[in-house]
Amino acid sequence: MTPTDKRKQHSDADQWKSERATVAVVGAGAIGSTLADSLSHNARVILCRRSAPRPMRLCFSGLERVIGAEVWAEPEQAEPVDWVVIATKAQDTGLVGDWLRRLVGPHTNVVVAQNGIDHEARLPAWIPRSQILPAVVYTAAERTGLDQVTVHNYGSLALPETPVALQFAELVRSLVSVHFEADFQAASWCKLIMNAAISSVTTLTSRSVSVTANSAVAELVDGLLEEGIRVAAAAGVRISSTERGGMLTQIRQLPRAHRTSLEVDATLGRPTEYEFLSGALLRYAVANRIAVPRLASVHALLSALLQPARTQL
Repeated sequence: MTPTDKRKQHSDADQWKSERATVAVVGAGAIGSTLADSLSHNARVILCRRSAPRPMRLCFSGLERVIGAEVWAEPEQAEPVDWVVIATKAQDTGLVGDWLRRLVGPHTNVVVAQNGIDHEARLPAWIPRSQILPAVVYTAAERTGLDQVTVHNYGSLALPETPVALQFAELVRSLVSVHFEADFQAASWCKLIMNAAISSVTTLTSRSVSVTANSAVAELVDGLLEEGIRVAAAAGVRISSTERGGMLTQIRQLPRAHRTSLEVDATLGRPTEYEFLSGALLRYAVANRIAVPRLASVHALLSALLQPARTQL
């Protein structure tokens, strides 16, 4: 290859890189790594992770590979990007401010890919709501090491029906399926209710999703779903009566070996997000004077079991 050919090759590579959308993923856990892997097929992806300035490895169907993403270890390395995906645990949102101040420009869209509800309310007031895109993630993945995530199923992403959501869908849908929700609030509540139920029982029993095969546990899960739907209704969120059956079906379809992130974090002594799951539902129940005995009991047990801790992104 002549020097001229080499210069042309580098020029073509630089042009291809510059034409790709730039996506910074803040939080390299199960959700962040799964989305980063899917995004890397269509975008230049940067993982923002202070805990270890190394690439993440992803294991799927017995095959392990490195996610095609750059790594920024400190906010000082960051610069404005086209998209930011916030994939930290909900309780760690307050720790991403240094990253956001460097990553978010006037035309940056911020995707909040976290569990729970009220996504926009967690972000700093200086980020206009018009730049925030909430997302609901359905994936079966778990962090199995400091630099490794195991994916059982890439799952799907639920987004509101907006032009910005359509743009993000084109970037992320290589491995993650995308569907749009006309009533995104109801969709986010459905995920919250289901997640709160399954995460609570797996954490309290220190078991994988296989624990739901126990008939008594399955009955408890069903009762938690029923109470969650009543809380949503009291909060003015319309959830169809058929959704409860759909949630149960989704839980049954989860890989039996799958461990919820709440259970994994609790086992490893890491900070947990139960206050954004069962805690969020309980707060709405109290505010609306709804009796939720199962939810209240489960949350009390989680509160006794889980001790708050601090962590770095």
